[in-house]
Amino acid sequence: SASIGVTIYPTDGVEPDLLIRHADQAMYQAKQAGKNRFHLFDVEHDKAVKTQREEVARIRQGLQAGEFVLYYQPKVNMRTGAVIGAEALIRWQHPERGMVSPGEFFDVAEEVGLITQIDEWVLQAACRQVREWLDAGVVTPAFTVSVNLSAKAFAQEALVQRVSDMLRAAGCPASSHSMMS
Repeated sequence: SASIGVTIYPTDGVEPDLLIRHADQAMYQAKQAGKNRFHLFDVEHDKAVKTQREEVARIRQGLQAGEFVLYYQPKVNMRTGAVIGAEALIRWQHPERGMVSPGEFFDVAEEVGLITQIDEWVLQAACRQVREWLDAGVVTPAFTVSVNLSAKAFAQEALVQRVSDMLRAAGCPASSHSMMS
């Protein structure tokens, strides 16, 4: 059987080394699709793959560099006007792009499996914050914090145990958190 990778001069490049690399990438994609196939190199697809790879690396770097932050939106009892809890909202304080909402990085993170690390970070950061608020007397143990987690987190059997362990490690009463999808 034969798998063939095709690239077109000058559309896909003019340098011989680049054309050979493009043909090789196309051949690899043909082999992945099965035997006895050909694949035409796609410049736009190649750019999209490179962009996604760079974004994934940047998200990883952002997690390691502490660029993610949680903002807390108050939950108010409309009858009494009392603040009864908060919802933790993740944002990425990107050094070049400024404040980045989850809609701009969640899909990529889910595609490549980074969402699990982001979920872990959100849970740990929210637990630490509740502990700080409790220690400072800003909130009572009845105060609830809701966190948004990915669908993947809810598919894990050990989620409840993991959250319980994090609450215990942070010294927070289990009543301090509820979860939302």
